[in-house]
This record gives sequence, C-alpha cells and structure tokens, in this order.
Amino acid sequence: MSVSAEFSIKFCFIFFYTFRNILSIVYASFLFFASNDGAPNDAKKKSSVRARSALLFLRNEKKLQTYMGSARRRAGRSRSRVREKPSSGEEQKRIVHLWQVDENGKLKGAQRALEGSNMLTTKKSTCYGVISALKSVVLPVGYPDSVAPEYITFQIFDTIQEACGYFRGLLNSQAFLTGLGVGDASISPVGAVVITLILAYPAMVSGLLVGSFPKLVSSFGKRQKQYQVFKEFLDLLGNTLSLIAPAYSHNEFLALACIGAAITAVASVIGSVSRSPLIAHLALENNFGDCAAKESNQSRLLKLILIFAGFKFLLWVNTKNSFVYIAFATLSIFKIYFLALSMKTLSLRTFNEQRLFIALRSWQRDRRWKVPSPKDVSLKESLFYTSSGIHVAYSPDKVSREVSSLTKRQLADLVKAHEKVGAKYLTLSKDVLLLPRDQKLAIRDQLMAYMHIHRLRVVDESAWKALEFAAEHVDDFMKQANANGWTTEHALLL
Repeated sequence: MSVSAEFSIKFCFIFFYTFRNILSIVYASFLFFASNDGAPNDAKKKSSVRARSALLFLRNEKKLQTYMGSARRRAGRSRSRVREKPSSGEEQKRIVHLWQVDENGKLKGAQRALEGSNMLTTKKSTCYGVISALKSVVLPVGYPDSVAPEYITFQIFDTIQEACGYFRGLLNSQAFLTGLGVGDASISPVGAVVITLILAYPAMVSGLLVGSFPKLVSSFGKRQKQYQVFKEFLDLLGNTLSLIAPAYSHNEFLALACIGAAITAVASVIGSVSRSPLIAHLALENNFGDCAAKESNQSRLLKLILIFAGFKFLLWVNTKNSFVYIAFATLSIFKIYFLALSMKTLSLRTFNEQRLFIALRSWQRDRRWKVPSPKDVSLKESLFYTSSGIHVAYSPDKVSREVSSLTKRQLADLVKAHEKVGAKYLTLSKDVLLLPRDQKLAIRDQLMAYMHIHRLRVVDESAWKALEFAAEHVDDFMKQANANGWTTEHALLL
C-alpha cells in the first residue's frame, strides 16, 4: 500500500473517530445543560432525608442498645456499658463516641454514611452550580421555551461545521504567514505589514460593492438557506486560492491572495446578511439579542476548547506537505456537509417563493385542502433552489413585450377582471407580474398574486378562472397557514 493511501485511511479514521466523540460530547452537554433546574434541589432533598434518618437512628435509644448488644455478642466482648436512658447531651455524645470505637465498626459506617451524605450534597451542589453557569453562558434565557424546537439540533450541526472551519482556518493562517515571509531573514516586518495592507484593500472594496446593491442584499435575506450554502462554496474558493498562493512567486502570491481575500469578503457579507434571519427564527420571545450573544459565546467557547487540539493538528499536518492539502479538502467537505444538515433542520415559518410554492402544491393536492406545516415544507425544501422564474416589474416599460402582445380590448378586460376581485396587481402571464410603482402590496395581495400564478402553471384553465380561484381561497389559505405555525404578518416574496 502506498504512503498516500495509508495516510488517507489513517486520517479518515482519526477524523471520523474525533468527530464522533465531539458530536457525543456536544450533544450530551447540551442535554445536560438543558436539564430540569429542580434537580439540584431534589438531590439536596434526598441527601437531607438520608441525613435526618441517620440522626434519628443515632438518637433512638432502643435501637442503639439493640445494635450495640448484637455488636458485643458478635465481637465476644464489650468495651463499655450503655445506660438505658441517657440523662444529658454529654451522655448522648458519649454513647456515640463509644459506638465509634466499637470493634465491629458498624456505627463508624453509619457515621461515615452521614458525613459522606453531606459531602455528596456539597459536591452535587458545586457540580450543578458549574452546570448552571455554563448553561447561562451558552443557552438563551428561558431555554427551551424561548427558542425554536430545533434549536439544539441546529446548534450541534452548526458547532461541528464551525469546528471544521476552525481547523481549516489554521491551515490558511499558516499559508498566509508563509506567504508573508515568516522565517525568511530577508523579509522585514514593515514589508510584511505592507503586504497585509495590500491584501486588505480588495477585501474591503469588494465587501462595500456587494453591500451597495439593495436588491442583491434583499435576495440574500429572502433565500437564507440557499445563500448560506452558496456562501460556503465561495468561502471554499477564496480559502483555496489563499492556501495555494505561497507556492508561487511573490507577484503571483499577491495576485492570488488578493483575489482570495476579495472572494472571502463577499462570502462574509452574504453569510452575515443571510444568517441574521435564521437567528431571528430561533428567537421566539423577541430575544434576538440574547440568541445572537449566545451564538458568539458558543463560538468563543468552542475555539477555547480547540486551541490545544489545533496546536497538535498543525504539528501533525506539517510532517508531510501533502497532508496539508488532504486535511484541507477533508475539512472542507465535512464543513459543507454539516452546514447543509444544519440548514435542513430549520423549519422557517416565513413564506418565500420556494416554501410558498411547496405549500401551495401540497395544499391543492390534499383532498382536505390542508396547508402543510413549516416542518413538512422544510423536508421538501432544496438548498440549491435559484428562482421560480417569475419576473416582477413595477413599470409597464419593463414588460413592454408582454403588454404589446395584448390588444387594447384584452388589456382593458384584464384590468377590469383584476379590479373586480380587488387585486392590486396585474398578472400578464404565468411568468410576469406587474405591480404598482409607489404602493407596497399587502401580504394578502402578495399571496393572492403567487397563488394566481401557481394556479396558471399547474392547472389548465383560463386566467380569469385562476384569478377567481385565488381571490376565493386566499383568505382560507392564510387562516390555515397561521393555524399551522406560519407567519402571515410578513412574507419574503417581493
């Protein structure tokens, strides 16, 4: 077997074993942190009951005499005499003292059980105190009632993909420092700082350019899951260029590193914009700030735990040059995989194009006309969805071809039909939607417009019948959707 194949087998085995343990530890920790806060009190109560029972046993005169008599008979001799009715507290202490020095040692055991019970109570109190402190650091206040039901599952997958990103980031940092000339006596600190400034310039410019297009930024927030995955592929491309850049000459290193930094900056903007609605979805009680803060705390705690492992990881991968690239590729695959799993666990409650069409398709196929729940829709949601192909225009000039294909009579009848049902839009075809320029469409009108287009696409009937169907059923659809957990106060459609 070749060295490369042997390394690949060993690396995959170590990687799977490590992440299996990490997954088990993280899952157990979250469940343990989320346990009932009454558990410490119950433990204290049980310990105190055991303590009181032991004290009553020691203070019971008849049991004490019977116990000591049997002990003397078994030992064959006695070291003391016990009076039937002690007359004072000193006599009681003397009896306990005599029992402690008895040869049989049973009273010693009872005394040790009493002391052990107190020590156990103290240890449990300390343990639960530490757990409560950790819980307040990594979990939002009021968990689990204050967050979405899939919070723990999402955080487990998200933590694993972030761990993969941490180790991959170490490889990129090492490559970046190598490109700066760390270890080369001919490179001055000023030169290294200048190269850093040069690389920061394209990153900042590209980030500003992406954030300056409102429609583009708005699309990031409408298709959060899809752009999270797209961001990860962009980030992989940028990090790959940064990783291979030091292998080339100085000028080529600068060019590749600048392109990689620009791509990574674009991915960072896309990731931050598309992730904010996801955190808002997890926060059920208007605790977005708390959930966002706990997200940051989880990242810091993870990096704090992985610092030593990262040091060992760097020592290991640098034993051979090919190990760096194999580790980078493996970590990237696992990072994308666990990110996709974390996105699939989310059951977003706000309609966008894809979720609305999935719900409408299931609603029309169901004989009971039942709207599916957000969880049912999330199972059918694709992470590689691009667009429904609907062209939304706010001016007739933008859809001049569709308008010109209609006669004046047809256009007048179309406008009249829409006004008759109270529609504030025009559906020129199954792919073109004309909206008023200076008027924001209400949620009902948005859902009605998309229901009208969906009806045109899946049912072979005239535009007027499809319009009447949408106007007749939109209110019932919204009522059922709201009852099944959907948010009908706002939508991510237009």
